Amino acid sequence: MSKFPCLVCLILREELFKPGQSGPFQPCSIEQVLQTIQCAREAGSAEEKEAILSGESLRDVDNVFRIVECADPHVAVSFDCLHANQEGMFGDHLFVELKVVINSIGRAAVVKVEQAFSAMPRWQGLYHFDNVFEMKFNDRSKEDDISKILVFASHGVLTEQDNCAGYLLLRCIRAYVMFDLYIALEVQTSNTITSGQEALTSLSVLLNNHTRTHVFDDILAKGATHVYNTKPNKKMHGPLKQSYQQQTNFKNVVEQILHVDHDQLSSQYIRCKIEEHADYVRLTCGDPNDPSNDSDDNDLNVAPPEEDLYIMVGSRQRPKSFEVIEMTHSNNPVFERFRIKINNFLNYTHVGRVLLDQQGVRNIQLNANDQVIEYHYLKVNYESMVDWCEHTDHLCCSPSFHGTPRYDYVIIKTENGHIFGWLLFIFKCLAIKKTALALVHPYDAPNGARSRKDKHLDFF
Repeated sequence: MSKFPCLVCLILREELFKPGQSGPFQPCSIEQVLQTIQCAREAGSAEEKEAILSGESLRDVDNVFRIVECADPHVAVSFDCLHANQEGMFGDHLFVELKVVINSIGRAAVVKVEQAFSAMPRWQGLYHFDNVFEMKFNDRSKEDDISKILVFASHGVLTEQDNCAGYLLLRCIRAYVMFDLYIALEVQTSNTITSGQEALTSLSVLLNNHTRTHVFDDILAKGATHVYNTKPNKKMHGPLKQSYQQQTNFKNVVEQILHVDHDQLSSQYIRCKIEEHADYVRLTCGDPNDPSNDSDDNDLNVAPPEEDLYIMVGSRQRPKSFEVIEMTHSNNPVFERFRIKINNFLNYTHVGRVLLDQQGVRNIQLNANDQVIEYHYLKVNYESMVDWCEHTDHLCCSPSFHGTPRYDYVIIKTENGHIFGWLLFIFKCLAIKKTALALVHPYDAPNGARSRKDKHLDFF
């Protein structure tokens, strides 16, 4: 290892492994390198020249970047989240060490952790794992999802009392996840950078990571890390591998793969033109398969109701009465006096009164025979608090989704702030059929003082 191993700053090798290094550090620059080399070339002897160069870990070699304008390699080098974090610190170190610790406990511990992974609720954009200890990854990008679940799946096995080293490793992983969360944000503000720097400080207390001290300098100078992250390119490995294995003769493959790429891009272009034409026909002439378009009185400029712009229900079931629903769920205390709870919600809460006012109804009295339509699917368009853009979430609330029950978890905006909740029942009352309602189990009840483990692992 050289005397100054960092490419960004001039930190001594001896200082590199000291805990709590936070800077500021003297930055490297191409101008400084040129001055040092010029000074060494003017030295009176070879020994003096070598002493000058070795003082900054340099060699007397001309580099093309030294004559190219705005090409300072010390400034250009950037923090890569994939190789430094997901594939580096976590994939090659933290995850490997944790598997060793859990395997040393015994097979029962391994099974318990993998069962916890399998029981993890499904969430759009988060890969669902059934087996993590024996899985092999082509590009290792799924280790990002593993890192987010690992602490929740392992904290029941690695306790502070029974396995102090494993518990400390869990704390390291949790600190790493919080740090990685902040630097991966696609929109950075002064608040997120400050919070990220605090997360880096917490991580530095547990792990030495000098390279990561420069990440927020990169964000301030060059933008969010996704601009210079190599993770998006990893998605190309699959298509390239498939083209190589299935559409080449394994000789002169570059030209053959380029032909495959050209054919695929041409097909995508043709498909886009077909879809654009179909959209144009649908807007100007209507959908020929829709019987409502037989009339010439359709107003194509009429916008859907406001709620339909943000929330849409699907997978409609046959109508049932309140009485039938309560009988069907008689073993579930949540549905006890279900009709009366809905009636009270509509008549006596602010949200319920707003819904009734939108329907032009003053008061409502639901009867046992009133019909209810159940839905098993919910589509929500929302403004993300992460990147301020509109995103779409697809939620299931079904007793049989691909053969197994699936009731998704949600984040709910209430009058008192945001809370977590569990979707139990999505429905429409025919009495107010324009509005969809949801029965949600809220996770907002206080559970007493936070335990020591909750504080260490940042659990709610």
